[in-house]
Amino acid sequence: MNSSVVIPQVANAPSIRLALEAEVLDTVPADTLAVCLCADVRPLAGLADLLDWRLCGRLTSLLMAGTFVGQAGETMLLGVHERLPKKRVVVFGCGSRAGLEMHVDDMCRWMVQILDGVQAGRVAIGLPEPSTRLQSVARTLLPVLLADRFAGIFDEDPRFAG
Repeated sequence: MNSSVVIPQVANAPSIRLALEAEVLDTVPADTLAVCLCADVRPLAGLADLLDWRLCGRLTSLLMAGTFVGQAGETMLLGVHERLPKKRVVVFGCGSRAGLEMHVDDMCRWMVQILDGVQAGRVAIGLPEPSTRLQSVARTLLPVLLADRFAGIFDEDPRFAG
């Protein structure tokens, strides 16, 4: 992974902000939710916390069983049920929180590659928390990489916004 952040300059790139609210999971115009987890950040926060609640503790169960731990490069495709009207949830492991912000451009490109592989249509994304710097870079880069498939990035968890 690079240690430099390269942000393409694109005029009028959309940066859709999605409120971190339960109702938004139902109404956001996306068939795929992408959520990022760091291996060393617990309890879950942001979109991960909200999804865990909507999926009846499924993420927590997978973490506790060691099925998914959030290591860098780890991915998991979750089927969803009637509690979440989306086709799929893709969970991305981002490794350790320390230093993650130096690799956000690589992380965004990797996420898009995986999303392409699962044939995701429109995508709404939840970044690892706390994510002030990640939010800034990702709001510029992801709309460019996903183009018309970009549905937005969920706002930071208010517990970490600052």
